[in-house]
Amino acid sequence: VADRVAVMQNGRIVEAGTRDAVFDHPRHTYTRKLLSAIPLLETTATGGVQTRWRFQSDDPATGAEHED
Repeated sequence: VADRVAVMQNGRIVEAGTRDAVFDHPRHTYTRKLLSAIPLLETTATGGVQTRWRFQSDDPATGAEHED
């Protein structure tokens, strides 16, 4: 458990900040790429659970990523 995290690429820190800032609102492309590999579990309206990818588009037809 950490209050602050850093993301390194090729031995250099490319992003650092609070856990919430980095995980919820990543600024660097590499951080977004890493976080996009983590599946999220969401509850459905019927009480089930489904898998969703971070930054996945709400429109499955486009498959475009969210831009925060």
